[in-house]
This record gives sequence, C-alpha cells and structure tokens, in this order.
Amino acid sequence: MPPKSKKSKSKAKSKSATGSSSGPSEAMIVLETEYTNQSAIALYQQIGFIKDKRLYRYYLNGVDAFRLKLFCKPGPGLHADTAIMGEGGQPPLVQ
Repeated sequence: MPPKSKKSKSKAKSKSATGSSSGPSEAMIVLETEYTNQSAIALYQQIGFIKDKRLYRYYLNGVDAFRLKLFCKPGPGLHADTAIMGEGGQPPLVQ
C-alpha cells in the first residue's frame, strides 16, 4: 500500500480536529441570529460555532441573519440522532 501524501494526512487531521467529516457518530447544532446582534455572535463563536452563511433579509423586519453551526461528537453509546434529542425524539430533561 503506498504511503499517504502530506496533503491527504493534513486533510484527515483537519477533518478530525474540526469535526467536519460526516461519520454517523457526529451531530451538528445549527442556529440563526440577526446579523446586527454582535454580542450573540461573539458568544456563539466563543462556544465554538462557526459562521456558515449570511442569509439576506431572513427576518420579517428585513434584517439579515447569520447561520452558525457547531459540530459535536456525541459521547459513548450515543448516535447523532439522539445526541441533541433524547430517546424517542424528545428533548432531554434539564435538571
């Protein structure tokens, strides 16, 4: 088997670090916030969300929005479908 090139090795590492591969053990949280809401955008980016897309005139008042995404790796025994929602598709209880 031929050795992997440096480019393919670094690509694999970046996918692993950013959670950008599309394996069944990953989940993604997606949200939108007003383009003008800089404090919310800063908070979401501190948590790890990345700006995905600017949505022009997204809200009824004509203000643009940003779509932000957070890639998650569920813990052991969880699937991407149940990482955010609890069993049976219901939100988990917060205690």
